[in-house]
Parts: sequence; structure tokens; C-alpha cells
Amino acid sequence: MAKALIGILLDVSDSMRRNVGSGVDEDGGPWALSIFEVIDNLIKHDVSPDNSVFALAFGARGGDQLLDILTCLQSSKCDQKATDDQVEKIFRILEGAGAKYIRKWARREVVQGVFTRHKASLFLEKAESDEDFPKTFVQMCLPPECRVFPGGALAAQLLTGAEHACASVWSSIREATEEDIQGALTKAQPLLVSFKPRIFNVKEASDVLHGYIDEGELSKERSRELLEKVEPYIYGATPLYQAIRTATKCFEKHASTFQSHKKLLFVLSDGDPTDGGENDSAAIKKVATRLENAGVTVVGCFVTQSKTIQPRQMFSKMNTNWDSGSKFLFSLSSTITTQSIPRTMFVKRDWSIDFENNETRLFLQVNHPDHLRDACDLARNVVCSQEALSDLLADVDLDVYINQPILIIIIADKGNMPALIGILLDVSGSMERNIGSGIDEDGEPWARSIFEVIDNLIKYDVSADNHVFAVGFGANEGEQIFDILGTLQRIHLHNRAFDRNDKPVTRGHLNEIFKVLEKAGARYIRKWADVEVARKVVPDYTADLLLRKCQSDQSFARKFVMEFLPPACRDWHTEDNPLLGLVETVATSVVTTFKRATTEDVKDVIDKAAPHLMKRSVGEDSIFNVRKASDILHGCFDEEELSKERSRELLRRIEPYIYGGTPLYESIERATNLMRTSEVSSHEKVLFVLSDGKPGDGAIDDHWRKSEAVSGFKNAEVNVVSCFVTDSTTIEPRRLYSEMKPDWHEGAQFLFSLSSILTTQSIPRTMFVKRDWSIEVKNNETRLFLQVNHPDHLRDACDLARDVVCSQEAGARYIRKWADVEVARSVIPDYTADLLLRKFQSDQATVLMRSNEVSCHKKVLFVLSDGEPRDGAIDDLVKKNEAVSNLTDAEEALSDLLADVDLDVYINQSVRDYEAQAKQEGQTCFAHASATVLHLTMKRIHGRQGKIPDFEELKNEMIGHFGKEAAVIKTVLEKMCNKYRLRYKQVDLKGAMEAVASSRPVVATFGLTLNEWGRFYEFFETDGKGILTKRVIDITARPENPKGFGHAVVLTSFNSEYLRLLNSKGSDWADNGFFKVQNADVLGFKFYDVHWEVEDLNEKEKTSFKELGSKRAKWLMETLPSLQRDDYTVNCPRCQQDSPVKKFTGNLSGAKCPKCNKEFNLKNVPKGNILALNIYLTASST
Repeated sequence: MAKALIGILLDVSDSMRRNVGSGVDEDGGPWALSIFEVIDNLIKHDVSPDNSVFALAFGARGGDQLLDILTCLQSSKCDQKATDDQVEKIFRILEGAGAKYIRKWARREVVQGVFTRHKASLFLEKAESDEDFPKTFVQMCLPPECRVFPGGALAAQLLTGAEHACASVWSSIREATEEDIQGALTKAQPLLVSFKPRIFNVKEASDVLHGYIDEGELSKERSRELLEKVEPYIYGATPLYQAIRTATKCFEKHASTFQSHKKLLFVLSDGDPTDGGENDSAAIKKVATRLENAGVTVVGCFVTQSKTIQPRQMFSKMNTNWDSGSKFLFSLSSTITTQSIPRTMFVKRDWSIDFENNETRLFLQVNHPDHLRDACDLARNVVCSQEALSDLLADVDLDVYINQPILIIIIADKGNMPALIGILLDVSGSMERNIGSGIDEDGEPWARSIFEVIDNLIKYDVSADNHVFAVGFGANEGEQIFDILGTLQRIHLHNRAFDRNDKPVTRGHLNEIFKVLEKAGARYIRKWADVEVARKVVPDYTADLLLRKCQSDQSFARKFVMEFLPPACRDWHTEDNPLLGLVETVATSVVTTFKRATTEDVKDVIDKAAPHLMKRSVGEDSIFNVRKASDILHGCFDEEELSKERSRELLRRIEPYIYGGTPLYESIERATNLMRTSEVSSHEKVLFVLSDGKPGDGAIDDHWRKSEAVSGFKNAEVNVVSCFVTDSTTIEPRRLYSEMKPDWHEGAQFLFSLSSILTTQSIPRTMFVKRDWSIEVKNNETRLFLQVNHPDHLRDACDLARDVVCSQEAGARYIRKWADVEVARSVIPDYTADLLLRKFQSDQATVLMRSNEVSCHKKVLFVLSDGEPRDGAIDDLVKKNEAVSNLTDAEEALSDLLADVDLDVYINQSVRDYEAQAKQEGQTCFAHASATVLHLTMKRIHGRQGKIPDFEELKNEMIGHFGKEAAVIKTVLEKMCNKYRLRYKQVDLKGAMEAVASSRPVVATFGLTLNEWGRFYEFFETDGKGILTKRVIDITARPENPKGFGHAVVLTSFNSEYLRLLNSKGSDWADNGFFKVQNADVLGFKFYDVHWEVEDLNEKEKTSFKELGSKRAKWLMETLPSLQRDDYTVNCPRCQQDSPVKKFTGNLSGAKCPKCNKEFNLKNVPKGNILALNIYLTASST
């Protein structure tokens, strides 16, 4: 954990007393009581003992108006008498200042009875730093008898006789008592108060505050005692500028001593300086810049009695309605990027944050003690804590282990699980009437946005394993629910088939069509339509659609005959009217004289029928691969964004079928059935519902049907994102809610009730970083529900659905839980784990682990037990070894869970270890890529004997062996892996993504023609941070047998938009040596995963891994020293007595009390999580 130097500026002026009074004190006492709690909250508990602090109060009466609080209070323990040397120095200083007879008035032993060493030190320090202080002390604090007579040389001559006369009577004057000397010191106390801040170690500062009593919290009584000591000196003016300059000088003066420390200045005030203007922007900027140059982070805390402030909120911009003092402190506070704020702060408390340009201000407003504590927590956690540790601990849910004590916990990394995205789009007449063009930025029909919704939910998808369906509900005739993507695909294929007609209708299909139509009443269809004429016009694709439609829907066949074919083809209904039989006979005799159908006639009939053939019903074939879906939307053109023209074209194709009723309940049922399809059983599932929330097939307040829908989603493991569309301007877009609001539109309430609940830990911070979002987190959860009235908000809703629920980022983040879970393995002895693994091999645990559905997943088996098997001997070595071998089949199981990796790389997702090296010489990309991956793989082997070769050594070794010309990557890896006890294998994209998610960079190779290489480098020279797509290089458009030139790079990371790779062109190329590609198909990548398995390790390396868990546990123990404090106690539910947390023993499911020696379950014990954590770390560190 990084060390910190914490500076604290506390406003103790009369302005604060008038403006705040007792406003922020919960017991109604003077607000100044809180200043001691502020200091204590900033330094207590988990802050490293290497941290230091100074506390400067501004607003003292008289003198420099500054007061070093901690120095002022430090006299509590310094009760030793002043030394003879200290008293002698004081006497000499006072004699020099005019107290010629000080020794006759005050005897040394009496002075030592009052002066402690600490007070004497203060006196001497003040005398040395302030040459006027001794004279002032003599004149104001000592009695006249001590002093020489004032005046010049002439006065001295005139008064010599009088002086001698006085001296002759000293023996008759009373000597000073201890009370006299204490009185003199009391008069001098305001002069002795130190205004130059002294830096304390936090442990020393804590002792000063607590009076050297080891109490957990600073008591009210102690705070009042401290205030009594300080109050005589406070309630003066407000020299805020002077205080800031003094604090800055302190940071600057000690810069070298605290070079490695983080520096924080916490300013608590009402923000009204008396030594400068609160609106003087130039002066504020000057002091703020100086602090920034000193590397100091400033947290401004505005204290007020006002009830209109917004506590627990961080702001990006100043509010014009704020008080001038609030504006002053806001301007002084530091700007911080939102990534730097640990999520734990949001989880623990109901905070909201303003995001603008990916940053916010460390400024808060408080009017209550709870808010003041929050301000201290913010300062300590955001600025001083190690974020990686904070987030890591926040992700470990000990309740899982405590509430399920004897449980197999199987955690699978869902980062690379394929996703199924379902989309329900309301295209009803209700939406047209209520919204119209309300949310379209160009004033066109809102329905055009539905295609952008689909595109935004699937675009930039890296994995080809992801799938999607898009169901429209609200068709204007026939079945009201239809497959939007399937319908667009049919229209496209129909149009293409008609344009080309390279596959005319077969005679067999045409004969079947004629049969169906004859049966439906077109008795003379064969006489009207010649077979060869029909085959010239009708493609087989369209004929097949027509045949299936007529066969499945007799009413449509009749409609086709009566409305689309000419009357001459139809029956005359002779069975209903015998008179028509004669007419029919006459007509039949002359039918041969009728005009036979031309190609134009046949085409006209098909055009009339086509709209009825294109609408596709919803079924299992409605689920598309995302690549296919993208091609359908974009018309197979590789454009990054769906153009306005393309959206309009798609709407023209779909519009004939929409603006009908609103079968919302039925569409939900259909979507749920699709989610249950066996082909997508292993997919992560999300359903995106876009509607105005007004079902037409049931009551909007039908609680039973709503509950049934929600239950169906849960059973199918579907996350539902509901998006309420409206043209209202009173909604709150970019906001997630925990509770339904009573004043919402009934449609919004309906959709809110459908939406899924998400714990706030599950929301990736990048969502907040990218856009100005706010979130309700009541009970640590929120709903996936949004309201939109603008296209930008609609895009945000899509991003929420994709990034929060489906993206690799959200899943890969959970792998960080693994390391902490695996450290817990050291709680359980190896022999116990081995025996239980044997049992699990034959039981359901191993069956689950070996299931095909999770064959590509990382696997963790967490075992909790007393370790006493009932199905075999505890010392059966054969069984134990068999059990171990059964669970070491997975590659790098040990590596993934206990590898000694750089936390900055693998927790904070930094790329410092992947820095681009010097530009390659010749055709040596094979050596650059291989050296990078080999070095990082070996670095993961904890305890490897001998020096691990670095990048340069490995690169030069390969160049020395293979030369500077191109080499086959498989040959290179084969040789190098054999030498260094490593392995490699060729993997597909999915395997490569799994490796990267497990912190293993992967070698990637591809080849391009000379022309393609020219476009490749031209693109990245123009836009180094751009994403290369098929639109720039289309390798599928190459001629046959092109001459290609290969290249090797390193795949280092990926997300839902691109793959990120490291080239060997040096850090000046593209994005600091890295480049981005939309997906693997763009360049036709081949991937090689370099790894090792347990059997590749020697005994020393295996032992080192076992020791690593203990080392990490010890590190955590040192990082959280409060767990070892005697005052950190838990009440035993058995004997009702408190004992220090560190004294309890046991395991994660139960503990034993050190006093009554009885065991109890941790499930319902207050502080049970903390107790379990301490037991777990203590056991792990031994």
C-alpha cells in the first residue's frame, strides 16, 4: 500500500462559530468538537503506520492566527520535569530580555515543578524563532520585580540609586510559588502556541488524540476534553490563504523526506477567508497551482447548516447557486479521473457522481456528522488507499462462504461465454401515435431508430459465437409478432433473386403451386400462366416462399386467387348457383381466346403477393449469428455505422407490416421460449425491451401476468433491460433506479417491473466513466431500466445492455476474484484437499467440471470440510495421488490461481509489461513476438531456478539461431519452448481470448499482399488509434493464389469492440506500438498460446507456489493492521463477552471463542465477515 502524508486544515474561526454553530454536531454541542473526529477519521484503522500527518487550525486569536493542533495537545504524556539545562537556557534568555532578577524571583526547583520538558521545549523553540517573544514575555507575563528599570543610559544613571535600593530589599520580597509560575505560563500560552506545523507519525498522532488510551473510536468525553484545551485560543479571524500557503510550504520543505508518499491536503471550512477575496480567481488559481506542483491532492469540504446542499455527491462543475464559500473550496479542490475512485465507495454508501470529460472534483458539502465522516472516508480511500486492494476485497463476498459452509463453489470465468441478445421492439400503432418522430433527431419516423438499436447491440462484436434475435410486435395484419431480421433477410434474398433470376422456379415447384391454387379456386391457372413464361420471371426462392405460405395458410391461398390473379383464372361457384354452370360452360369454350399471361403480368401478380410472403414468423430459426445479423442490416457492406440512408431503406421494407396492436405479453412469452432453445443453453442471455409499455393483449396492471413473465425470465436465466420510450421532456435519462417512482407514466412502471435487478458491484466502472450517468444503489442493487427521449439516450441504453451484461469486460473483471479465492486454499491442509478431491472425482463436482458446456472455462474447486473421509483411509497415498492427477488435467491451473504476476498489469489492466520494444531489424518479427510471450510466461512461474531471460536476451537468442530473415513461428516456438520447459499450441479466437483473460498474451500471425500491406500502414500512420476493419482491407476479395508476406504480433487484450495487438515497429508507431483490429477475420489471424502445466515444474517451483499463498496473506495482514488491534472486538453469541478479533480461531464457517472455548456459526454474528477474514488470513499466513 502506498504511504501517505496527510495535511489537515481546520477552520476554527469565529466565522465558523457564527455560521455553523452546533449545526454539524449530532449532540448539539459546539461544532468544533468535530475537528478532533476529523483528524481521527483521517488517520485511524487501515492507514499504513508509515503514514504521517500534520493538523493546522486557522482562526486562532492573536499571534499568527494559526495553531498546530497536535502539538498543542501533545502535553498529555510529556510529564517529565524540565532538565537543568533547559531551565538554565530559559533563565539566560529571560535575563537577556530584561528579567535581570529572574533567578531571585524563581528558584530552579520551583520552575521544574511547573515546566515539563515539552513546555520547556516549546518555550525555547518559540524564543529561537521569534526574537520579540522573550521581551514580550518579560513585560507581559513576569512581575515587575524581575525586570530591570526601563530607559536609556541617562535614565539608568539617574535610577541607579533607586535600583540598588530595590535590590537591597529582594530578600524581604516573597519568592515565586508554583502557582505564580503557572500563572505566568498561562498568560504566555497564546504566545507559545505553535503555528508552524509539525509532522507526526499517524500512530503518534493517534496517541495524542486518544490520550495514549487504546480506544477504538474517539469518545465524546475525550473530544470535549480536547476542546477545553484548545478553545481558549480559537474563534478568531479566517486567514485561509495564509493557512494554505503554510501547508504548502510544509509539503515543499519535506518533499525529499516524503518523496515516495502520496500527499493529501484536507481543507474543512465555510470558505470565507478574511485575508483575501473568496472570488479572487487569480489568487485561488495561484495557491491551487502551487499545491498541484507539490504533488498534493486537495479535498475541499464545505461546512454549513443549510438543508439545501447535496451531500454524498461529487461534482464536475461549479453550481452558480452555491454559496461563495462553497465556490471557493470547489475551486481549490483537485480534479480526479473517475477511474481512480474505488467502487467500494459507491457500494458502501449511497453516492452519486457528476462525470464530465471523465473527471470530477474532490469537493463535498456537509451539514451532518455522517457526511463529515464520509468526507474523511473519501479523502482516505480515494487518495490514500491502494485501489487495487480496495476493489479486490470488495469483490470477495465472504457471505458466500459463511452462509454455505460446506459447499463446493465452482466459479467459472464468464468473460468469454457466448452471448444471446434478444431484442423486443414495439412497432405498434400506439408507438406511432404517442411518439411519432419525437425521438428521431432528423424529425423522421421514430421507427427508423429500431435498426440502429439492433446494430448498436451487436456491432463491433469480437466473438462470432454470439447470437441475436430481433422480434417486432405490433404488425398491422395477420400474426402481430414477427421476426425483423428474418423478414429483412427474406426481402433481400427475394429482391436479389428477382434481379438475377439465375435460379428460376423449378417445374416441380411450379406444378405444386398450381395444384394448391387450383384447389383454392384458380381452376384455370394453367391456361392463363404458361410454365415457361412463369419460369422466366419467378425465381425459385420466391416460388418456394409462395408454396409454403399457401400450404400453411389456406386463407392466404384463397386471398391470392381472389385478389392477385385475374378473374379469368377463378371458379364461377357453380355449386351455389346452377345458372352459373351454363355461363361457365360457355366461358370455358372461349377461354382459349383469352390473352395468355405475359412476363409482365406474372411479375405484377408476384409484386402484389410479395409483401405477404416476406413477413417471417418467430421460431428457432429467428436466432442469428451476430455477423450474419450485421450483414443483414448493413446489406453486406462493411460500414462502421448504419447510415441514415440505409436506415430509411430498411424502414421502407418493414413499414408495410407495422403500426398495428401491441401484443406485449405474448411477445415476452415468445422471446422467453427462444431464450430456452437448447442451442443457446450455455450462452449469457440478455433481453432488451424497447416500448412505451402499453400492452394491448392484457391489462397493464395484471400483476399475475407480470409476475409470470418475470418468473419466466429468471428460470431462463435472462437479464432484462427495459427501455421506456417517450417524447416527454421531464424524464431522467442516463439514470438507473432502485425503486419505482409513483409519479411515473404507467408504461414506465410496467417496464420497470419487468427489468432485472443488478448488484452495484456488477456494473463496470467504465460505464460511468464514458458517460454522465447517475445511479441509485439502495440495498446495494439497482434495476436495468432506462427512460429515453433522444437518440443519444437510445444509444446509451444499448451500451448498457451490451457492456453491463454481455461484454467481455464485465466478465473478465470477475477473474480477479479467483486469486483471492485461491489464497483461501491455504486454510485447508493439502492432505484434506487431496482426499476430498478423490470423492469429488466420483461425485457430481467432477462431472460438472468435465461437462461439455464448460469445457473451455477456467475452473476453481473450493473445498471446505473437516478433512476426515468416511470412504477411504486418510493416509491412502494411492488414492490421494489419483485425486490430485484427476484435477491437474486443466492447463496452468496452478499458474492461473497463484502466479506471481504484476498487480498493475493484471488487476488494474495496465500494459506496462507489454511496452513496445525497439523497432525490429530485418524480418525478425517472429523473434519480437515470441520473446515477449516467452518472457511473460516464464515470469509467471514463481520460484523458477536461475535468472529468467529478459526480452532482449530471448530475442537475440532466436535471431542468433534463425537469422534475421523470416522464420516459421511454429518452428521457433517448438525450439524455444522445449529449452525453457514450456508448451505451445495453436488455438482459435475463442482460445486466444481465454488465454488473454487468464493473463497470458498470445502470439498472433497473419499475412497480407504487398497492396494490402500498403493500406495497412497507411491506415495506422493516418489514425494510430483507429480500429482496422474489413472496409480498409478485405482479404476475401483477393485473387486466387496471391503472394503474401507474413507477420507475427502479440495479442494483449480485447473488448467488445476490437482486438488490441502489439507490433514490433517501436513505440513511435501507431498507438505507442499497439494497434487495434475489429475482429480476427479482418486479417485472418492464427493464434499460438504459450503456456506450461504443473508437470513442467520442478519440485522447488511447486514448493514456491505453495509458499506464495502464505506470503500474500501476510501482506494482506500488514495492509489491514486494524484486524490485529486489541480494541477491534467481536461479541461471542455463546458467552456474550467481547474478545479481540485476532484471538478467535476456527475456519470460514465457524469460530471458537477464546474465553468460553465454545464454537459458533458465523452466519448471523455481527462482524462475522471481518471475523472470518481475520481467521482466514491468520491461518493462511502461518
